[in-house]
Amino acid sequence: MIYRTNSKLLLEREANFMTKLEKKKIRLSWKETFVFSIFL
Repeated sequence: MIYRTNSKLLLEREANFMTKLEKKKIRLSWKETFVFSIFL
């Protein structure tokens, strides 16, 4: 139950983060995206 909630929150945060990147028109390499996915 807790894991499911946390995973949902992480997915929402990741979606919001990606939306912000798209709005800023920031193009990241796959390596930078991979690093961000780990640390953010």
